[in-house]
Amino acid sequence: MVRVAIAGGTSGLGRLVVNAITATKKHDVFVLSRKVDSDIFASEPDVKLFAVDYTAPASITVVLEKNRVDTVISCLHLNSKEASDAQLGLIEGAAKASTLQRFIPSEFGLDYLEVAKTDFEFHAVEFKVAAINKLKEFPSLRYTRFITGTFMDFFGPPPNPPQINVVSLIIDPENAKAAVPGDGSATVLITHTTDVARFVAAALSLPDWPEKLIIQGDRLTLNEVVAVAESVKGTKFDVTYSSVEELRTGKSTELPSNIPRYAFLPKPMIDGITQTVSIAMAIGLLDIKGPLLNDLVPEEEHVAADTDRVGNPFGAEMTADVYNTAPKPVVLHIGDPILYDEALYARFCELYTVIRPSTEERQRPEFIKALKENRWGDFNAIFRPYWSTGGEMGKWDAELISCLPQSVRVFASAGAGYDWANVDELANHGIIYCNSAAACTESVADFALFGILSTFRQLPWCTSAASDPTSFTRCHLDATALSRNPRGHVLGIIGLGNIGQAIAAKAFAAFKMRILYYDVNRKTGGVEAQAHAAFVPTLQDLVRQSDCVIVATPASPNGKVLVSGDLLTHFKKGARLINVARGNLVDEERLADAIDSGHIKSAMLDVHTFEPKVNERLKDRREVMLTCHNAGGTVDTHIGFERLSMENIEAVLSRAEMPNSAVNAHLFSLDI
Repeated sequence: MVRVAIAGGTSGLGRLVVNAITATKKHDVFVLSRKVDSDIFASEPDVKLFAVDYTAPASITVVLEKNRVDTVISCLHLNSKEASDAQLGLIEGAAKASTLQRFIPSEFGLDYLEVAKTDFEFHAVEFKVAAINKLKEFPSLRYTRFITGTFMDFFGPPPNPPQINVVSLIIDPENAKAAVPGDGSATVLITHTTDVARFVAAALSLPDWPEKLIIQGDRLTLNEVVAVAESVKGTKFDVTYSSVEELRTGKSTELPSNIPRYAFLPKPMIDGITQTVSIAMAIGLLDIKGPLLNDLVPEEEHVAADTDRVGNPFGAEMTADVYNTAPKPVVLHIGDPILYDEALYARFCELYTVIRPSTEERQRPEFIKALKENRWGDFNAIFRPYWSTGGEMGKWDAELISCLPQSVRVFASAGAGYDWANVDELANHGIIYCNSAAACTESVADFALFGILSTFRQLPWCTSAASDPTSFTRCHLDATALSRNPRGHVLGIIGLGNIGQAIAAKAFAAFKMRILYYDVNRKTGGVEAQAHAAFVPTLQDLVRQSDCVIVATPASPNGKVLVSGDLLTHFKKGARLINVARGNLVDEERLADAIDSGHIKSAMLDVHTFEPKVNERLKDRREVMLTCHNAGGTVDTHIGFERLSMENIEAVLSRAEMPNSAVNAHLFSLDI
């Protein structure tokens, strides 16, 4: 039994390696990460997750020795100097651990030591070579470079599981096109990511490792790759050849299937990737030879191009049936039937097989049971078009997510908030989570303007007093002294996302308010100009300057209160507070204290900590307007929820695009 730690094992190739090792049930598995999310491996209790500081090697040594780790696998994504320095820190910490015997650097790809001897320019080469040089500083530490060539995942449809973002290289089967570097005679080593993970897991049982091992999925010339794709597709491809000289000057053939991906990877980035890899292939850097790990673990099968698999170098999913007679993808529709855009839903049902579990089946115990027994088969998407239904199974945490079939690729839901779903854990399972914030932007922003009027003009008192002649007269006489026009006052917005931007633009247009904002990420100058908003670097500075503060930011995953008792003390005396985001962002008890003391003049809360219950100290007060989570509640919003959720699913399943409203898109790394 090996006690192995995987650095970078929470996502991407690292997560596949963790899954492959745990599947063997032979080894003790530890994962090293910059941060610890207790939900990530909640469904895999045998995997231990530790937070490490790669800038402090001594602390890494302590973790490894304490857990008697003898092998470390680095799956850190070396796309920057910072990432490279992290691996160097990992190596130093590992080398000084008395228990450690073997180390695998993040080498997966080319033979970078050989590449370094050429004039080929590739940003990762210096990072890979630096790691080997660092390892050589510790002669007692054995290491092995696992070399895989380019990932087979890039030669066909999105991989399963889709742990890496997909960019089409060389061939575009969907559009029957190919862009071949050189004359197509160059041989390339290609290996599927799932094979890489399984072979690394198998290697742990070997008593000895050489310094270099090749994991081979298949070895083909580029012309053979095209020929196999044509055989699978059953049609001739439109093939364009580009010389190395043309590629080096930036001239290359654009594959149509990459065009939709510009939405989440800019065209210059995709062009740079395809041109760099194409040059490497054409000049022979992917014709990698050496000792094969395949020979040392012959019991492990791999995805390859052989006649038994329809000559398929693209992974087990990409067969002739996938292209020609594939069954429709399956969508699990949770919640009520479509109410508004029936024509769009009819088209949606033509594209996909839609299954809608009953209300009883959506209760958490029954829902989990159904998933475990595969009652709905290997569905590909989850569709929740309404906020009011479809959530009967409760929080989408590690327990629930772990029951989903590996075939699921996208979860598209109504609503803007997603504190009920662990989007990081969904990404760890290769699932893109999309909200529908864009559909409710206008309605929430309009409601926020109502909140501004409410807090400046004492509307709660004005409306409640109208029911009685005495209170009517009192309010008519006295409310004037407490009311102000919003015009010219300072509006502070916490969170300048789509909704925050809309609030800012509307408040400026309607009231000519001066707009300030705080956000964890400052927006571009163009966004600030369009919203007429100026950035303030801290929350404290924002609330000190604002006459009215609007909370319009998502809730944090850990449920942290944003407007705390401490922050309320920094508010300008007599300021107003509006919350149209999430109830738990505001400490309602401390807000009640601030209103009692007169420090906060008035408030409007559309969302509440314990919905549907509201705070006892805030209800029935003339300074406070409480509404029933109505800000996004319009027919127009619900039509948008339906449409956007369907469009997001179609983007992923039918076009292999990353949807614009994908909340966890940043967690899908691009590996080459």
